[in-house]
Amino acid sequence: MPEKQSTLKHSIAKDISLTTLGFEIALPIFGGVLIGYRLDRLSSLNYTYTLIFLIIGIVMGYYNLYKLIQLEIYRLKVSKHQSKVEEKNT
Repeated sequence: MPEKQSTLKHSIAKDISLTTLGFEIALPIFGGVLIGYRLDRLSSLNYTYTLIFLIIGIVMGYYNLYKLIQLEIYRLKVSKHQSKVEEKNT
């Protein structure tokens, strides 16, 4: 029974990390636009910094998404390997 609870906790933790996908993309984009807008207000440039930081935010957001996908692929490989090892031992 404790083994099932451990598996359930691991599954819930994994699912919670996947629910943040929207924030992984949206927060860097929003932060980039906000920083760019503030810099544009301080300087005499019209939307130059906003566009630059928007592009940087988009790149950062998709990089975060890429890294999260790589992490999930790694976790899947490890869990498959562990299940094969457990099958061999039984």
